[in-house]
Amino acid sequence: RPIVFRPYRGLLAFQSEHSRFFFGRDAEIAEIEKDLQALSAQGKPRLLFVAGASGTGKSSLVLAGAVPRLLASNPSLVVLRMRPGPSPLRTLDQTLCGISAGQSGLLVIDQFEELFSQTSLQADRTVFVRRLWALAKAPLPGLQILITLRVDYIGRCGELLLDQDGTRLDQVAYDETHRVFVAQLSPKGLTDAIELPARKVGLSLQPGLTERMLAEVGQEPGALPLLQDALDVLWQR
Repeated sequence: RPIVFRPYRGLLAFQSEHSRFFFGRDAEIAEIEKDLQALSAQGKPRLLFVAGASGTGKSSLVLAGAVPRLLASNPSLVVLRMRPGPSPLRTLDQTLCGISAGQSGLLVIDQFEELFSQTSLQADRTVFVRRLWALAKAPLPGLQILITLRVDYIGRCGELLLDQDGTRLDQVAYDETHRVFVAQLSPKGLTDAIELPARKVGLSLQPGLTERMLAEVGQEPGALPLLQDALDVLWQR
């Protein structure tokens, strides 16, 4: 049994190095790629939200799905990653040290809701998002900014002004040119997420096991991490 290759991630997000085991989100990956290209081509701020409920796999979609696809089409792209945490401005400055002037970059800000749950000062939040907005509007090549956000925090984005014109962050998050909504996986997507990683390591599921898992999961919101955890435990044993 190929112990070295862990096809399921349990309760952990898929990362770029796990992209070959990531299945079920082809449509969303294509939408992210298309929307980022459109923002650049139309001269709009290159900032895109990937929003969805907790447990829909937003981080995995971006890190194991969209990022490898974008790198495949542009190998010189510099990928930078951060989470806001309690000191988003300091973290942003440290992250931007990884790119030089004139390089084409992708800044991934994962779990953007930390800006509200961990950053205590409203002034720090405002300065942070204004800085992001300015980076997204800078001349090309510049940065593309990809943000994952729990959908129940979009309303909080209305607290933050991006510029002197009164543009609020929730206006951007709700604008379909600047956001991709991530729904619960479809039955077909769930089937692929169950079966295809196993095939990658030369294994197959007992007949009827996938259907039983889908029946157990049903339409329960946030069931994807639980399903991944069960699959990981089954594989380990």
